[in-house]
Amino acid sequence: MKKYILSVSLLYVVITVIILLLSQSIIRTDMGMWYFITNTIYCLLSILLHFLLRIGMKSKSHQVFVKVVGVSAFLRIILSLLILVIIFIISEINIKEYVIGFIILYFVYMVFENILFVPKLRPDLERTQTNEDA
Repeated sequence: MKKYILSVSLLYVVITVIILLLSQSIIRTDMGMWYFITNTIYCLLSILLHFLLRIGMKSKSHQVFVKVVGVSAFLRIILSLLILVIIFIISEINIKEYVIGFIILYFVYMVFENILFVPKLRPDLERTQTNEDA
């Protein structure tokens, strides 16, 4: 869990630096602030969903694990849509420009979570990769 939090924190810092650099040149300043807020929410959401998935992995029942994976995917989508709705209600930013960056952030975090989580589902694969590296 500590390794995952460290990895997500590093991703968060890298994306924040990219947002800051782009906000000075490409992205309008007000959009950069909303991307920063979205990045923060995705970082926290990623840690929460990883915690849920770890609980599902510890379960002896395959059905519980499948339900936890389904709930975490559902939560990611619903919370993302909720974030979009809230930001559009309280801000006056261009919807099309923001949604493109929002979708990019969504997929970056989703791919990152899958890269770090899928090997944990197959411990035998992780062991063989470690043995091959040695």
